[in-house]
Amino acid sequence: MIWYSHRMTEIPPDIQARREFEDQALKLGAERARLENELGSNLEKIVDLLEKAHEVGVTVDHYAQMVGVRRQQLYRWRGSLALLRRNAAEQD
Repeated sequence: MIWYSHRMTEIPPDIQARREFEDQALKLGAERARLENELGSNLEKIVDLLEKAHEVGVTVDHYAQMVGVRRQQLYRWRGSLALLRRNAAEQD
């Protein structure tokens, strides 16, 4: 995303350098936001699958190892997600 015209060669070098820096920062910010969104979606999937682990006889400890987190983290995520979903349902 570039916020200026193609006539960048007529811009003073210090302003040009700043704009190039800002472009890089904006790209990194957009990438971070995308990754953060994907991470949130991934966490929801991990928590949702936790319930299935009980159904199929997989222990929470084993499931935590498979997804690469500690058992306590799974429980925290589950609690946080339940709270977020409850609050969202109340607002509807």
